[in-house]
Amino acid sequence: MRKPFVHLHLHSQYSLLEASCRAQDTVEKAKSFDMPAAALTDSGNMFGAIEFYLTAQKAGIKPLIGLDAYLAPQDRFTKNEKRDVNYQPNTRLVLLAQNYRGYQNLCQLSSMGYQEGFYYKPRIDWEALKEFNSDIIALSGGLSGDVVSHFRRYGADAARERLLKLKEIFGDRLYLELNRTGVKEWLDIEPFLFELSKKESVPVVATNDIYYLNKEDQLAQEVLV
Repeated sequence: MRKPFVHLHLHSQYSLLEASCRAQDTVEKAKSFDMPAAALTDSGNMFGAIEFYLTAQKAGIKPLIGLDAYLAPQDRFTKNEKRDVNYQPNTRLVLLAQNYRGYQNLCQLSSMGYQEGFYYKPRIDWEALKEFNSDIIALSGGLSGDVVSHFRRYGADAARERLLKLKEIFGDRLYLELNRTGVKEWLDIEPFLFELSKKESVPVVATNDIYYLNKEDQLAQEVLV
C-alpha cells in the first residue's frame, strides 16, 4: 500500500512574481491525490496563510502553515552589501509551525523580515531564529536553501558547518530536505545530503518545492518570473 505524501514546501500566488498556485486550486489538487494535509510556505511572507488555512479546513485537508524565509548573509540590519562578483546572496530556510505558538513565532519572524531586515527581500538572521524558533520545524530548503547553497558555493565542510549551526538552534526539529523534480543539480547534491544525514543524525524529508500545480502551467510560470 502506497504511503500518503504531504507537500511541505509549496508556494502560492503570494510568493510574488514567483508562483501561481491559488489556495482553492491547491486544496482541490491535494484532495484529488488523497493527501491528508498540505503546507503553505510562501517566499518571505505569510500573506496567504489565513486564506489557505480556512480553505483547507473546509475541504477536510489539514493545513500546515509555514514560511520560506530569506536568511541575510550577515545580519538583518546590514543593507549596504555591494552586489558584485563577491556578493553573498540571501539563502533560504523552510519553517513550519507545529502549533499556535509556532504560528505566532512565524508571524514574528515574518514581520521582522519586513520591518527590520528588508533589503530587496524581507530577510531574517540567526539572532532572530535563536529568539523565535520554539515550536517551529526547520527544513534545509531547496536549491537556495542555506545548507545546499553553501555546499554548491563553498563545498562540503561549509555546508556541514551551516547544518550544525542550524542544529544548535532547532535540535531534533531540523530536517534535511530532498527534491526529486528532475532538476539536474540535485543529482550531485543528493548523495552528499544522505551522507550528511547519516553523519550528523539529521533525518531527511522529501519535498517538491512547488511553484505551479500542473505540468502544462510551466510556460505561464516562466512568463510570470
